[in-house]
Amino acid sequence: LTRDEGAEKTRAVLEAVAGGAQAIPVLEQYIQALCVWFEGHEKIAEALIFSSLKTIGQEENLDQLHYSRRFLVALFKLAQEHGELRDDVAPGELAKIIGGALIVSVLGWSKNPVPGSLVNSMRETLKIFLQGAQPGSVK
Repeated sequence: LTRDEGAEKTRAVLEAVAGGAQAIPVLEQYIQALCVWFEGHEKIAEALIFSSLKTIGQEENLDQLHYSRRFLVALFKLAQEHGELRDDVAPGELAKIIGGALIVSVLGWSKNPVPGSLVNSMRETLKIFLQGAQPGSVK
């Protein structure tokens, strides 16, 4: 259900970025929205993360609008094309980094779900990630 609900939003976002909108603010909003959603659904957060792990390795067969990793790959590719992210790292690798951080953060948070802590943790993680992903950052 959550994948279906988000599919139309991700479609609109990817179209906007392909049309010239900046990808980084979209990424920040997306991660924030995911974390807020998880915090609002703490009872199923862990189960949803574990179910999402079952799709890893099958990405080429999955609709990019229904799966976070495919969406992130598409968004990072557009960000690289626009010069917002370094292009010496494949978009899939960038998606693994931020997706992996999200998985670990949600699983850790689900053991002690303090309101706001997941959002704050991922905000800091994303800040560090984006510093390293800047064009011209150390290679």
